Amino acid sequence: LKHYCKFEELIIPPIKNGGKLLNKDLKIREGQLVLKNIDSIDHIILLDENGEFFSSVDFSNLLNKKLQSSAKRLVFVIGGAFGFSEEVYKRANSKLSLSKMTFSHQMIRLIFKEQLYRAFTILKGEKYHHEWVVVILQFDTLWNSIRKSMPNIALKFIILTLLGSIYTYEIIYFNKNTLN
Repeated sequence: LKHYCKFEELIIPPIKNGGKLLNKDLKIREGQLVLKNIDSIDHIILLDENGEFFSSVDFSNLLNKKLQSSAKRLVFVIGGAFGFSEEVYKRANSKLSLSKMTFSHQMIRLIFKEQLYRAFTILKGEKYHHEWVVVILQFDTLWNSIRKSMPNIALKFIILTLLGSIYTYEIIYFNKNTLN
């Protein structure tokens, strides 16, 4: 990322004895530490489960727009396990969601940095991001033959992995006896 912009990552350490605090009190203490590291002229975007969703291309356009604004710094904040304090929500300029799923903070940092990298390559026109047209393939015939030979199969997942021009299909089965 430093190839594209001045990038700094600040990881706030866990609150000492935070496990003994009520969730509300922990959020307040974490919020104080977050706000202590934010300048008054920073543009703050919270990575929040209730934030706005963007495609990678739309996110690159948002990033470009924000970088062209008069804000001194564009700051993305990942909240603690219980979210943000009310003070942090009040200070934020907007909220962004990466997924409706829940991920660990370590995974979010990785996923978000990859999306930042992807956004910059889109803005620079570099060959990293590719728009794929997803075609849903019908595997009914295959699935019916598998169900006949393996009647204890409870769920079916078909994953289409796009690796350049190589298409790999993985079918993952879960035995209903193992789902208890």
